[in-house]
Amino acid sequence: MRVPRQGWVLGLAAPLWALFGGPDLASALFAYLAALVVVGLVARFRPRALELRLPPLGLGLVAVAVVGPALGAAVERAPTLAENEGLLGVAEHLGDRWAMERTPAIAPGVVFTDRPQRFFVHAPGASAVSVEGAGFDAPLDAEALGHGLFRVDHHPRRDGALTAAALTIRTGEATARRPVERVVPTAHPRRLRTNPSRTLAAAVSEETDTLLVVDAEGFVASHDTADRPIDLAFIEGPGANGIAVLSADQVAMMSARSGETQMAHPLAHGTAIAAGNDAPIVPSGSGTSLVMGVGGEDPGLLLLVESGTERLADLPEGPDEIVCTWIACVASLRRTASLVVLGRERVEVPLGRPAVAMAAVDGDTVLVAVTDYSPGEPHLGNHFVQDQLLTLDLRTATITERQPTAWRSPRQAAAGDVDRGLSPMAIDAHGETLAVAFAGSDEIEVFRSGAPVPAVVDLADTPLLAPQGVARLADGTLLVSSPLAGAIGLFVRGELRKLVQLEDVDARTSAQALRLRGEHSFYEATRSGVACQSCHLHADTDHVMRNIGGRRLAPTLTVRGVAGTAPYLRDGSYPRIADLTHLSTTLLGGWLRHEAGRGEALDAFVRALPRHPPKDPPLERVREGLDVFVRAGCPTCHAFPAFTSLASVPQGSLFPESDTLASDERLDVPSLLSVGTRGPFLADGRAPTLRSVFDEAGGRHGDTESLAEEDLDALVTFLESL
Repeated sequence: MRVPRQGWVLGLAAPLWALFGGPDLASALFAYLAALVVVGLVARFRPRALELRLPPLGLGLVAVAVVGPALGAAVERAPTLAENEGLLGVAEHLGDRWAMERTPAIAPGVVFTDRPQRFFVHAPGASAVSVEGAGFDAPLDAEALGHGLFRVDHHPRRDGALTAAALTIRTGEATARRPVERVVPTAHPRRLRTNPSRTLAAAVSEETDTLLVVDAEGFVASHDTADRPIDLAFIEGPGANGIAVLSADQVAMMSARSGETQMAHPLAHGTAIAAGNDAPIVPSGSGTSLVMGVGGEDPGLLLLVESGTERLADLPEGPDEIVCTWIACVASLRRTASLVVLGRERVEVPLGRPAVAMAAVDGDTVLVAVTDYSPGEPHLGNHFVQDQLLTLDLRTATITERQPTAWRSPRQAAAGDVDRGLSPMAIDAHGETLAVAFAGSDEIEVFRSGAPVPAVVDLADTPLLAPQGVARLADGTLLVSSPLAGAIGLFVRGELRKLVQLEDVDARTSAQALRLRGEHSFYEATRSGVACQSCHLHADTDHVMRNIGGRRLAPTLTVRGVAGTAPYLRDGSYPRIADLTHLSTTLLGGWLRHEAGRGEALDAFVRALPRHPPKDPPLERVREGLDVFVRAGCPTCHAFPAFTSLASVPQGSLFPESDTLASDERLDVPSLLSVGTRGPFLADGRAPTLRSVFDEAGGRHGDTESLAEEDLDALVTFLESL
């Protein structure tokens, strides 16, 4: 068998590149051209040298011997070559684009089995659309919005949960099967609450609609709840074991031991619940002291009474958490990064960063965990974080003390490293003992009166990683809840004595296990003290303006609902979610522990984060807003059905007058799905509301200058419905 001339060229180019080339296409091309010249010269002056004939087996062995080293070099250099040549994430980006541009297309491409979702289908020319899926009780009929866009609302409890990773879109007689990512969540017990006598504690799992109750001996009961339980509070009274469970659409009074529902009231947009403890805002003789926070169109605090609810106070947003004592109730607000103290008077206490957790130490003191305290101007350090505990004096409604929580220990790898007291997520005060759960460093620190340093309960060798709940019972038993483990652990004198789990860990799928590994990385702090959680509070956003990238102040983006919208980050500089690990391993000093495949696990976790449910205005108003959306040219960048072009645009074309954006900077085109729950808006946060986006953009953010006020109102209504 005669070796062709091109075979000689490739056979020579391969070892040349392996020996002298680098991880770039230019050196590979140079090696090929050099080989081409050499073989050309040999063919001209010594043509017989190229007339080698070998049997097929011999030719194969020679090819392996010659090309083998080059293949090894190619495998070794592939990641660097892909990065140098801008090829990272090409497959993911093309896959996202293919999923969006073929019709009919559906977005988002992630389906949850535990919560309601809204999907959008782009099917130009179709008069009717329905969506079918294995496990659905019946096809889901879509609502036509116009311009080839349809929307479908799906609730697993009502419609049946998806059992296969695909949906079928029917447009008239035609059908199209579209792959989706099916997410079956695991149990996630978070906040721990105790009854007044501290003989019982409980936590809810929003993902599995479960209430778990434990005592000093371990498991007491596990009860089913209404859809998506958010928070709970024990009823006041000596030894009380009644529990109020706040869910997505109701509040129910249940028996902690039997699970019997004694009373239930509809309640939309609930966010938090707490026992009122005879707080001044609770009317005397009301028969109950359960205070609830609600969001939605009319946010505030409500009082649960036998006939339903009564309004206690208006708030600018639904509170993340509520703590009440006999002096005042305190509500933590995320968007305004403040506390509202409601006692004899109403006082707002600015924090600069939203509260992560709160706990009453006594009647007149509340401890507040924050990632920083900056009530004036934001700190300008790149990704600056200073985890700390604030002491709030309820009598004066002022912050009277600040205690940084980050500690150094002999485990540190370099000067300045921190590896303890990172990302406080829960606080419990009982008597003269204070316990704080640190999700960033997998530990509980127990502070005792008179002790110079806290006792540390290291969770690294237990399943209870990234703890988000902590409580002490009356007999001193320490309880720790871990969403990753789906469990509550009981500790006696610092030793884990019992693990109460909500589900069988061995039954988890490989996809679930990968997501949980990614969730751990999301909450784990780096050696600089910063975790993803530090800015993306509760795997979302803290809505704070921060110095990101050392360039300028910019609003923290949410990480929810980004699956299928490559590339990522504000400038689209990261082609894959997995590439975000680069930031932590370089700028932030690396994580506290080494773990292979961290990027893949983080990708799996972030892709499976549910986006916030949109508003539901009248359908005709939504259609009017879509007409304005199309007329203003918005689909040019925010194309159906994912409402993004999967591209970046020069900032100069949008904000040429900006003095905070670099002239050569590019801006990623974000998806507009759930855009109404974000803010502040635009790359530099100049627009506090969606409506103000069109005032600030100077007519370049869509052709909106000619629109009437009622058109802009309709446009905003449409955006809030996405």
